Amino acid sequence: IGMYNQDPRDHALRAAAVKASSFVANETFDGRPQLVVSGQTRAVHGYGGAAPSQRKEGVQRWVSEALPAWIALEWTTPITDIAQVELVFDTGMHRTLMLSMMLRDQHKMVWGRPQPE
Repeated sequence: IGMYNQDPRDHALRAAAVKASSFVANETFDGRPQLVVSGQTRAVHGYGGAAPSQRKEGVQRWVSEALPAWIALEWTTPITDIAQVELVFDTGMHRTLMLSMMLRDQHKMVWGRPQPE
């Protein structure tokens, strides 16, 4: 929180274009594919989130309309020195995933079936 990826060796930050099969964006929600290279890997805004000085506003992730879904980064010149590709998926940070006996947390849990994430 409060740290953004600004690594000059990160080719994704310099992608010429970020394209996707679809995305969700309207007047209240922005899930454009370009957000995957915003430098922030998680949405930490809103209630219970990070202080405004420690985050970027918005979800900071791509949200597709439907499956199947794909996303692609394209460059104007060939990239030949890629050493690592890192994908960060939404892990349900908006609610408690770990089982807890604390009554205040139990209403946030999904009981008796797999987590939807």
